[in-house]
Amino acid sequence: MKIFILLFLSLVTLYSCRDAGNVFCTEEFRTITIEIKGETLDKFYTIRASTNDTINYSIDSEWYGSFYPLLDDLYKDKIKNKTEIFIFEGIISDSVVIREEYEIYADECHVYYISGKLELEL
Repeated sequence: MKIFILLFLSLVTLYSCRDAGNVFCTEEFRTITIEIKGETLDKFYTIRASTNDTINYSIDSEWYGSFYPLLDDLYKDKIKNKTEIFIFEGIISDSVVIREEYEIYADECHVYYISGKLELEL
C-alpha cells in the first residue's frame, strides 16, 4: 500500500509541474488583483515604471465584480528574477481617480505581489 501511495504522489508531482530549465513550475496561472470598492472604473491599466510600458486588460468588469487585474504571469518573462515598480491607474469619466504604486517580483514561473494597497475605496 505504501508503494502505491508513493507512486501516486510521484505521478501527481510529475504531471502538475513543467520543467523551466532546472526549475519546476506549477501549471497554475497567477494574476495579481486589486479590489476597488465603491464606483466601477470606466478604464484601467498598469504601467511598468522603469519603461513606461502600458499593460491593458480587456475584461468585462461585471464579470470580475470589484476586482481588477494588476499583473499576470504573461508578463513574468519581462521581469524575471527582478523586483519592479508598477503603477495601476483607474479612470472614470476621462479622469484618473486611482493612481497606486505596487512592487512586483517575478521568477521563472510566476509573478508575486510584494507591496502596495490591495484594497482601495472610491
